[in-house]
Amino acid sequence: MGPQSEGVFSQFSLSEDDSKKYDVVITKFDNHFAPKRNVIHERAMFNKRDQLPDESAESFIRVLYEMAERCDFGAAKDDAIRDRLVVGISDKELSQRLQLKADLKLCDAVTDIRQAEVVKAQVSAQSSATKAIGEVKTKSGPKYKQYQKPKPQTASKQMSQPRKDEKCGKCGLVHRVKCPAKGVKCKKCQKVGHFARCCRSVGEVEDTTLDNEDFFFGVVQVNDAEQQQWYVRLPINNIDVDFKIDSGADVSLMTAKTYESLIDPPPLSQFTHNLQGVSGPLKAKGSFLARTTYNNQT
Repeated sequence: MGPQSEGVFSQFSLSEDDSKKYDVVITKFDNHFAPKRNVIHERAMFNKRDQLPDESAESFIRVLYEMAERCDFGAAKDDAIRDRLVVGISDKELSQRLQLKADLKLCDAVTDIRQAEVVKAQVSAQSSATKAIGEVKTKSGPKYKQYQKPKPQTASKQMSQPRKDEKCGKCGLVHRVKCPAKGVKCKKCQKVGHFARCCRSVGEVEDTTLDNEDFFFGVVQVNDAEQQQWYVRLPINNIDVDFKIDSGADVSLMTAKTYESLIDPPPLSQFTHNLQGVSGPLKAKGSFLARTTYNNQT
């Protein structure tokens, strides 16, 4: 502590035994240098402490623990820290959920707050990994921004992909992803690579042309770990639902199980259009309109 501390030490008038006890000497120095705490002021500062805009949950929790040490809460210290955490966190939705737990303990509150911050960080990372999402406009807007596939890099790719709104000569559909007829055997000529309705073999050809209201949806698959970056979580009727994005599909689909899990599922309207995928047609039970929000757009 330096030579000046020796003068202070001599003022303590300690006995020879006490002067050799570390705890006794440190306590004397603390009492000398630290002014008497104003508990009322310390508690006022504690009760006014909220999580700062750029402050992590972990930092906020640590600060409250440190401030509580100067407030002389005694046996009520854990309850005081718990209450300040619940009221002071910036995530007000989480704050409301915690307030509904009548038997909430400090350790449980700390765990929930930490986990909520981890989940938010993961969702933010997934959103950053997403390349392009069609701009969603409000219901009053007459048009929606269409998905546009990046321009092909090679001439061979350009030849294999039909132009926008042009029906493919092998499947008869308008698509912006892999042709669903690839690898499929024609039921008319038995050759591989096209559907029977597009077969050019000689003979009477049945008119199987699809009308203009057919929709292509690609492939329906489970959200697996390798596909995580292509999924976003959107609220539908107060339930978060995982949607695959940038699929090039003409429509958005969900399973009947997901639909039934919605809170007050909206009534289904009759869906008369044909749904065509890589594996073949799909029969829809119906359709409904829903409002969802992503990146502050509805």
